[in-house]
Amino acid sequence: LLDGGFELIRDAIEKAKIYPFLARKRGIEGTVYIGFRISPQGEPQDIRIIKSSGVRILDAATMDIVKKAAPFPRVDASIEVPVVFKLD
Repeated sequence: LLDGGFELIRDAIEKAKIYPFLARKRGIEGTVYIGFRISPQGEPQDIRIIKSSGVRILDAATMDIVKKAAPFPRVDASIEVPVVFKLD
């Protein structure tokens, strides 16, 4: 992975992260491990849940967040990122 590329991708995902209202309301927390590739245009491709949080709302939200966070820096590798939903 390019120097700092992973951090840029993780930061973009964190910035785009929105805690699903229902999950927040119900006090649901979890971590979703998501994997994807990045197209030459910086778009995520082949987005997949590598390890589910066990909560459908969080898993679905993570898929949306990755799409919203694009465009990403070009990385010629599969990316795997944990997305953590934790209530303060």
